[in-house]
Amino acid sequence: MQQSISWVLMQLVDNAIKFTPPAGKVHLFTERDEGFLKIQVSDTGIGIPADRIEQIFEPFVQLDGSSTRKAGGTGLGLALARRIIEAHGSVIHVHSEESKGSTFSFALKIVSG
Repeated sequence: MQQSISWVLMQLVDNAIKFTPPAGKVHLFTERDEGFLKIQVSDTGIGIPADRIEQIFEPFVQLDGSSTRKAGGTGLGLALARRIIEAHGSVIHVHSEESKGSTFSFALKIVSG
């Protein structure tokens, strides 16, 4: 299970880097709060139009599907990331503003043992 969360984090960070210009910033934050680990990946990239946020979680969907798009990929990363987070009993949240960046976040219950 730990490997799948690591994969999700790598996916989110990779996307943040991919869609942030060279002068931009990507941040990974973690915080422990009342039995949960809150994880957040933020960037100062291109952002996502509000009416298209749900589409980014659909398999094989890319917001820029043109033949001249700059970022590669299959359009599966975020779809799989959402399923993995949901399988861990959580929800992935997205806040984004076009030309200002995006923040993806989720919380995981801390299990001691």
